[in-house]
Amino acid sequence: MELKPLADRIVVLRAPKAKNAAGLYIPDVATEQSDKGRVLSVGPDVKTVKRGHMVLFAKYSGQEVKADGIPMLIMTEKSIIAVLLDEEHVGTDLDPRVPK
Repeated sequence: MELKPLADRIVVLRAPKAKNAAGLYIPDVATEQSDKGRVLSVGPDVKTVKRGHMVLFAKYSGQEVKADGIPMLIMTEKSIIAVLLDEEHVGTDLDPRVPK
């Protein structure tokens, strides 16, 4: 099932949990949720982020939903704090610094 956000909403797939220094995953109850994720789709009124961007968002923002058993967040564009530039995306159309 595909989610099509409306207005200034964004669908984000939360980034997976990181391993600790020993290579072990820390259980959910012992860690905070990640505050970054990959943008899966954007509504028609979104101007600053695109599908594929890795973003930082406010800690308690968004509504958690599940599509095909995969937990995702739907949030407003205002909840996005920053776009993270992956080295592979620098200079491409996913780079927010590239003029449109």
